[in-house]
Amino acid sequence: MPSCFQLIKRGETEPSILQDVDVEMWNHFKGGEPKGNDQWYHNWYNNIGLSLATGQSFSDIAKGYADSPKMLNIVEYLEERYTTYAWREFK
Repeated sequence: MPSCFQLIKRGETEPSILQDVDVEMWNHFKGGEPKGNDQWYHNWYNNIGLSLATGQSFSDIAKGYADSPKMLNIVEYLEERYTTYAWREFK
């Protein structure tokens, strides 16, 4: 049973493309430094994304990264700009 999530930019109704969110973060935090094609910015999708997919809130996730300033900055960046929607698919 897959756990899924979407990020919806605040003020919009359609979900954002997660790769576009990643490019936005890369540009925001790295100031235009070229982005590698095969990586997520600080692996946020596999860590923060998984937490969102399992129903955790941004504030819950932030508590888990209190000792990791880079990851905490990513959580705060996402929370300021996006809402999230999570669900599980049953087959």
